[in-house]
Amino acid sequence: MIKVPTFIKSIFWLLMFATVPFCLSAKQEAKIGIIGQVDEPGRIAFASRTLGHKKFGQLANIKPEKGALEKFILVKIRKSLRGVIGADYQELANTIVEESNDAGVDPLFVLSVIQHESRFRNNTIGTSGEIGLMQVMPATAEWLSEEYGIPYHEKSELFDPVMNIRMGVSYISWLRQKFPKTKDLASAYNMGPKNLRTALNEKRRPQIYYSKILKNYLSIYAEAQNHILASGDHHSANYMAQNRETALPSTPPTDKN
Repeated sequence: MIKVPTFIKSIFWLLMFATVPFCLSAKQEAKIGIIGQVDEPGRIAFASRTLGHKKFGQLANIKPEKGALEKFILVKIRKSLRGVIGADYQELANTIVEESNDAGVDPLFVLSVIQHESRFRNNTIGTSGEIGLMQVMPATAEWLSEEYGIPYHEKSELFDPVMNIRMGVSYISWLRQKFPKTKDLASAYNMGPKNLRTALNEKRRPQIYYSKILKNYLSIYAEAQNHILASGDHHSANYMAQNRETALPSTPPTDKN
């Protein structure tokens, strides 16, 4: 048996201890980096059109540094999500960002829908059988699976936050093609496209559900602004401090959509 000199053993272990922390750090960085980047032009266009505030072109464009809004979404998920043991918050935040980008909607709007539908409780079951964070009907999930090629087998999968959000935002994406106005899009999400068309044909435009979503949207937008301002992000903080007159209104504006 070959005897390894003590000094060589020492060098070996020094190298091991020096390398392991580096590897762990790299792994942690990679995990943090999985959160995709919000499509800023798409977000601003959706927010401005939806809220209809005359200065919302400025309001929505809070000039966040790269990653600032994404960090807020992650923080919001961590603070709000209830009942999910061992949840991967970063994967969930990433899903919200990526699915919203694909759908052409503001991820903060998606958060406002989740807030109203389930209060961020993934195990919520509605009176008509809706499931999870975005209260997706199993029949709708089956149809979306075929329409968008989303792997889906049984309704229990809708309790998974990532699957539920993929389904919910895909449904929003489909509805948006049929109902360009956000008020109608939200109403169709709540009552179904067929029922909404019937109401519109009878010259009725549902208001209650959309008003609640809009209230949440404004509240979460204000949270995002405050979070970015308090985060020490100088670029965003300076912009917002210099534009206090464009602070979000405390009540929803008159909708023109």
